[in-house]
Amino acid sequence: MPILGRTLATLEKTVFSLLFSPDGQWLYSGTETGNIQLWQTTDFSLVQTLNAHENAVTALSSWKTLLASADADGQVRLWHTDGQSLGEPLIGHQQAVTDLAFTQDGRFLLSSGEDGQIIIWQVLSEGLAKLTQLRGEHEGQHNSKIHSLALSNDARLLMSMGDESLVFWDSQTWKPIIRFLFEGLSHDHPGGFQQLFWYSDKQQLLAIRGWQIMFWDVLKRQTTASLRYEGMLHSAAFSPNQKYVAAGTREKVLALWDIETQTRLGNDWRGHKRKNISGSGAVEEEIHALAFSPDNRYLVSGGADGRIILWPIDAHWWAAQACQLVGRDITPEEWQQWLGDLDYQALCSTEKLANVFQTYPALLTTQEVK
Repeated sequence: MPILGRTLATLEKTVFSLLFSPDGQWLYSGTETGNIQLWQTTDFSLVQTLNAHENAVTALSSWKTLLASADADGQVRLWHTDGQSLGEPLIGHQQAVTDLAFTQDGRFLLSSGEDGQIIIWQVLSEGLAKLTQLRGEHEGQHNSKIHSLALSNDARLLMSMGDESLVFWDSQTWKPIIRFLFEGLSHDHPGGFQQLFWYSDKQQLLAIRGWQIMFWDVLKRQTTASLRYEGMLHSAAFSPNQKYVAAGTREKVLALWDIETQTRLGNDWRGHKRKNISGSGAVEEEIHALAFSPDNRYLVSGGADGRIILWPIDAHWWAAQACQLVGRDITPEEWQQWLGDLDYQALCSTEKLANVFQTYPALLTTQEVK
């Protein structure tokens, strides 16, 4: 596979969280130092750095003009999407916050933590107010770390995934509806990376756990299919058009799947690495954060090397890169190998290349991944 991505920036510390604003105008990155960077997506230039938290920024979420952030100390904060602080940071969790999610109407913010709690925060004009907490220990639901939250598109259901169970909650009363133990779903490495996404086109959950991406039918209450990777998954993102799921792996590469066909797209994508302190060459680093842009044009990754990398989700860009790499049009056989069933096109003429590259101006002004 030809070189695909471009380095947006190399920060000093690990990038733990990434998020696009709903209107696509901003990209936010949260780092190990507790800072949040605001990037303007017209040219992906750095506009502002917020000294947001005293510890690593572990989660980000947004709703219209609001941005929420949380950290490894259990603090949660509210911001305007342009970086203006709304109220003081609040402590609700006794351990690190693992996920954040706004309700569909923006009235509430939900947070989950390593302490096994889900906290419901009321969103006010001046900041956040703690409304209630769902403590699994009392309800017989989650008795340990909660990894991820997901809300159904009709706003009726909240789903939470922990080490040992998947729990459905009524989002009107915040009462648990049903609990499923992973003994009946999967035996994959509890305690490792886990993530939930609501697949509204199919009324299913995508449950990423261990080395599997499981399709879980809500009505039938069972796993209907699964995708397997040859190693452990470490981070994940689901595209807004619900066509692709991306995952960073413990093997320190990026993998992309087509959800409809349930097939891998291309080979492993590589780019996160830092200089080898013991000598020449570079050491590949883990990918901790992923985010798709709202227009589905970009995938952004952040890693332990401090890099933020832009990856275009466009087969024509990949083909144009192949043209530059080999100095000729790729053959139909190569096209099929790299790009699958997309209609074949010869893109190596100067005019066609220019048209493709003009579609992604940010990739022409940032640093190529080496």
